[in-house]
Amino acid sequence: MPGASALTSLATRSARTTTGRMATGYLGASPSKKSVLRLKAKVSDLLVPGNTSAWPEVRDRLNRLLRGWSAYFGYGTRLPAYRAIDNHVYDRVRHFLVRRHKVPSHGTNRFPRETVFGALGVLHLRRVRLDHRRVPCDEASRKAGCGKSARPV
Repeated sequence: MPGASALTSLATRSARTTTGRMATGYLGASPSKKSVLRLKAKVSDLLVPGNTSAWPEVRDRLNRLLRGWSAYFGYGTRLPAYRAIDNHVYDRVRHFLVRRHKVPSHGTNRFPRETVFGALGVLHLRRVRLDHRRVPCDEASRKAGCGKSARPV
């Protein structure tokens, strides 16, 4: 539909989207720019210099915020929004830790991306998978109908 406009609801945006290689379009949903900006503001509010809580407490609150947001926006095209949020979270956490530890540089060597999302335990949204949808086909689940055939051999 040429000239079709996007429909924006409370937090998601639905629009006619095209795939990279194919010219065919489909209706796609993604988190709205406004909801991404709201989450970024909440992350920034949590990681202010005045926050003197212990790092595990700050990390747990941040992870709870990110996990809740990703569960709410688990439908549609999430990668661009998740990439923007991951980049913002990395920058804010790095600046927060640089100020807290009085590092005289930007902190990219002391707090690289792998450390922030690995050893420090911050949730990496691009690594979040909906594992509950994938059920392993073991012996018990085959009896329940998982596998090629529901009929016993």
